[in-house]
Amino acid sequence: LDDQHENALIEIMVCCVRQAATGEYPIGRGQPNRKLTMKEQKQKEDDKKVLTDHFISTLPRLLNKVKI
Repeated sequence: LDDQHENALIEIMVCCVRQAATGEYPIGRGQPNRKLTMKEQKQKEDDKKVLTDHFISTLPRLLNKVKI
């Protein structure tokens, strides 16, 4: 991938992680007028843990790859 494609891919990844970790809605979509159920809240917390565990193991390799 060239630099432009890598930057676009990184931006997409950051948006996806932010949405999964915070429950933030994509730009242009309205937010629902309801609270999360306990099951949905637990799923959100579980997803945060899975994301954290994944990036703890892969982020150092990604940073070493782009180290200048």
